[in-house]
Amino acid sequence: MYKASCSCRMLERKGILCRHIIWIYSSNGVKTIPDEYVVNRWCKDALRSKSFNCNGDPAEEIDIIDAKQISMSKMWSEVHQTVGIPMGRSKEVVDSFSSLIREFKEKLAPLGSQMSKEQEMVALIGCSTTQEVTIFPPKKSKNKGSGKRLLSSKTKAIALAMKPKRMYQNDN
Repeated sequence: MYKASCSCRMLERKGILCRHIIWIYSSNGVKTIPDEYVVNRWCKDALRSKSFNCNGDPAEEIDIIDAKQISMSKMWSEVHQTVGIPMGRSKEVVDSFSSLIREFKEKLAPLGSQMSKEQEMVALIGCSTTQEVTIFPPKKSKNKGSGKRLLSSKTKAIALAMKPKRMYQNDN
């Protein structure tokens, strides 16, 4: 339908229509962006990129979300909303709220399992850690400069003035 280009080349650089092209379209009465300028990532039905688990194997497409996962997500949402309640209140309110949470945690302690940190991480992530270290910290480098001081223009002028002048020989 309508083709447009702009000297700012934002469409080519970032894949986004610039304000110049949008202004031209609106001044010409175009109500919708032409399909050739609509990027796939803007759409609801954009394809998801392939995801991998921690072992590097491709993860299967997750079409059906587990009911337990939904309820856990709702629970965490409620926890975060509840913790935000005493924000901006006095220290006494925060302390009493903290003591209520401790009491609630003590009541729930018999329900929780006694798992180590590593076992909790395996349950959360779905795979165990390896004992072999393949990444080492980088070697220490000097990042404070080479130590050579830059000379000021005054110092350069003095050094140039101290230099002996060239002797000319005139063979006439």
